[in-house]
Formats: sequence, structure tokens, C-alpha cells
Amino acid sequence: MKKTIISSLLSILLCITLFSAITSANNNQSIEFPPSAKVNNQLFGYFMLDLYHKEILSHVQSYYKDKNIEGYGLPENKDYVFIRSTRNLDEDFKNQFSYLLKVTVLPSYANGTIVGKDTLYLAVEPSVLNATKVPKGINKMKLIKYEHEEVQKK
Repeated sequence: MKKTIISSLLSILLCITLFSAITSANNNQSIEFPPSAKVNNQLFGYFMLDLYHKEILSHVQSYYKDKNIEGYGLPENKDYVFIRSTRNLDEDFKNQFSYLLKVTVLPSYANGTIVGKDTLYLAVEPSVLNATKVPKGINKMKLIKYEHEEVQKK
């Protein structure tokens, strides 16, 4: 009887120990975020460019009518992505899109040749960005304006 009680208690203790070891979400790694607003804004810009990379590149290739443009760089100044809400804008934008992005990029070929400095103004609706079936009348993105600036060839 004593043996049975002791072995039962040990079995229960062993089960509890194993269960807590397996399900433990104890992560000693601290997750820290950049303390600087400047660094956070820069990372936010990268994040937005990553989210809309395919669409931005498609608009650039359409502007130049050249599918050989494979990517884009960023201007040396850090002011390449701006965002604002569509509040206080035209009703068409306000009713269809939540945000307006202003993105400045340096489109280039695979060999690194930069073809211009371009600024795209995009109305975006992030809530449907990854949706495979978007309701009729709802757009993920709309190009509002495209500005091109020549760059000096080196």
C-alpha cells in the first residue's frame, strides 16, 4: 500500500514536472525596440516599402514601360516614405482608402544603373492588402500621382 502511494505520488510529480517543462513559455530573451523615434521612423519606412514592394515596382515598370527595371534604391536623405490618413481629403479617397503614402525611390536595372528619382503618391487600404477575395468596389491601392526627376549620370 505504501509502495503504491509513493509510486503514485512520484508519478504525479513527474507528470507535473514534465508538463511544466514542455509547456513553459519561459523565454529569457528580452525584446527591445529602438528608443529613438528617428530609428523607428526609418524602420517604419522599410516596413511600408516591404509591404507594397510589388505594387510600387509594378507602377515604376509601367511608368518607364520597361520590365527590365528590377528594383529600386532609396535616396540618401531619410525622407523617402511619408504617410497620412485620408481624412480631410476628397470623398472618393476618404470612402475607399484609409491612408495616403508618398514614396520616393531610385528605380534601377540589375547592373545598378539608376534611371531616375521617382515619387509615387498612393492611396492604400491595408485592411484588404493580403485578401485574396476583395469585395467589389474596394481597391487595395490606387496610384494618385507619379513624379519623375532626372538624376545625373556618373
